[in-house]
Amino acid sequence: MLFLIDKSRTTAPGDSVTPTDDNSLNNGSKSSARFGNREMVVEDKIDQELAKMDGQIRRKRNEQLCHHPESGKCIHCVPLEPFDAAYLEHLDPPVKFMSFHAYLRKLSGGQGMGKYVTLENLSCKVRSGCQGHPPWPEGICTKCQPNPVTLEIQPYRHVDYVQFENGQLMETFLDYWRQTGEQRIGILLGRYAHFDTAGSPPLAIKAVVAAIYEPLQESTTRSVKLTAPLDALLPDHVAEVTKRLGLQPVGWIFTDLVAEDQPGKGAVKHYRGTMDTFFLSAEECVTAACLQNLYPNKCRYSSDGCFGSKFVTVVVTGDASNDIHFEAYQVSNQAMALVRDNILVPTYDAPEFGYIRETTKDQFVPEVFYTLTDKYGNRVTRVARPLPVEYLLVDMPAAFPIEPVFTMAKIPADVPMDCRFPVENREALGQIQNFSGFAKLLKRFSNRPLYSLLANFHLLTWFAGNDVFPLRLQSASDTDPHGLSGLLDAISSVNNLSGLSTAERQTLAEAAVAKWASDSPAWNTVQELAKAFSGDPSSPPQPKSKSDALFRPSGTRGTTSAVSIGSDPMDTTTATTITNNPEGRSSASKDFWACAHCTFHNHLDVSECEMCGLPKDN
Repeated sequence: MLFLIDKSRTTAPGDSVTPTDDNSLNNGSKSSARFGNREMVVEDKIDQELAKMDGQIRRKRNEQLCHHPESGKCIHCVPLEPFDAAYLEHLDPPVKFMSFHAYLRKLSGGQGMGKYVTLENLSCKVRSGCQGHPPWPEGICTKCQPNPVTLEIQPYRHVDYVQFENGQLMETFLDYWRQTGEQRIGILLGRYAHFDTAGSPPLAIKAVVAAIYEPLQESTTRSVKLTAPLDALLPDHVAEVTKRLGLQPVGWIFTDLVAEDQPGKGAVKHYRGTMDTFFLSAEECVTAACLQNLYPNKCRYSSDGCFGSKFVTVVVTGDASNDIHFEAYQVSNQAMALVRDNILVPTYDAPEFGYIRETTKDQFVPEVFYTLTDKYGNRVTRVARPLPVEYLLVDMPAAFPIEPVFTMAKIPADVPMDCRFPVENREALGQIQNFSGFAKLLKRFSNRPLYSLLANFHLLTWFAGNDVFPLRLQSASDTDPHGLSGLLDAISSVNNLSGLSTAERQTLAEAAVAKWASDSPAWNTVQELAKAFSGDPSSPPQPKSKSDALFRPSGTRGTTSAVSIGSDPMDTTTATTITNNPEGRSSASKDFWACAHCTFHNHLDVSECEMCGLPKDN
């Protein structure tokens, strides 16, 4: 799998998150600030919840070994600490990595109770501000030289489980590969929650995936090229819709699927995920580290305010049974530092190996080592040229819940895949998001609850990003209860309720969306436009001439665009009038007045809008 990164556009967010003087020898207040800024760091909500739990593992009284009263405790029934290695090894399946909050409990144990615990981010850069010699490459000393790095398997993980809410979510994502055979990348959007299922490690966190956004990309059968820089994979309007729905980016997913030569069986080849092959290639590790640096984990125990990341990587590939399988990983904090400081690169011919750059006159690279056990059982230290990427990986399970969960609306089973609203950026597959498809979809869902149509993440982002659509987000501060902002609030308000069954949640969501639709003039305008476009006989009377039926979008500066109702009003290629000359807007603008509510052009002799029925004057 090959990932091409626009390095000129992609920045390492670790440099911006970390104060610029943290790597300087003149930063004398750094040590004193380590313990004073903890209250200033606002951690994630899930971290605040887990910080209030003790995480101890309660054990029942052993009738054979416990010879004390019920109120007493002994070594056989005393609660275990959440980082107890023997307990984690005896779980089914065994847990190799403790949770991050269990690791914090391990550091904070003892007499100090974590009062002086700090987490330091690894830095591989030369410290600035040394006055004893000229700057590198003219000089360097032991004060400003970065320390050698010995790579170790990280004993903890920031996320312990990846849960996809339902199978429809993944079926929609995999449909691109099934139709074209080409690979695909998606951004996982969801939330972080407490992972408290039976058999899970104490104080664990799970990433719950509720939607998948597919960024701009160029796909082939063996590679994917992201055409946008990594820090701009989510456009502004998509990020705003995600935020208003109570979601956030929690990871990324990509396919590495090759169909077996036997057609009709649905089998895929198995060539990764074992000790004899590789788990993640070095290129994929570098990409994962860049994305984790873009989404750092807020931590009050770090002097930088951030430590590690909760951003996960999911690979869709074939397993040993030649079935489609999901594997989830994170790269370690050491790997994030190596990529952030630009000293880790992939190799040309071996995907399982990375390589540490050599020192040049432009960059000083510290020595990087890793240890292994030789055939005689001795621990041997090797220079990381090349570097097995297994030293950089932390794996975790990924699966689906027994009872499906739907943050977005469940797509009815009788609606085929080709009759659903298209996913973004699938023009190569012939799936185009336009008003024509939406009008047909609205007609198909006419006998269903409106929630089943509108609570679609791909449709909502299309609404938000379409400048010529009456139902859109005006700005990030848009709080119009009758616009798209009100629709997003109606959907998210039900999702935030706890203790409800799936049926109860769906009933409340349908009622909330129906109430919004009945009170929204913008939605009524959209319905009338869809009826007029699809030729619905139940639509209101049309103007006398088709050329007079103009829908002029607002929100453009210095341009006027008039779109005929008979054409797709979301397709700017069918615009009948586009000009930058205010005096050359066409004669239609002189014979009609534009409604301030729905932008419909009416005859001058009418005082009420023929489309929405509202008066001409505000």
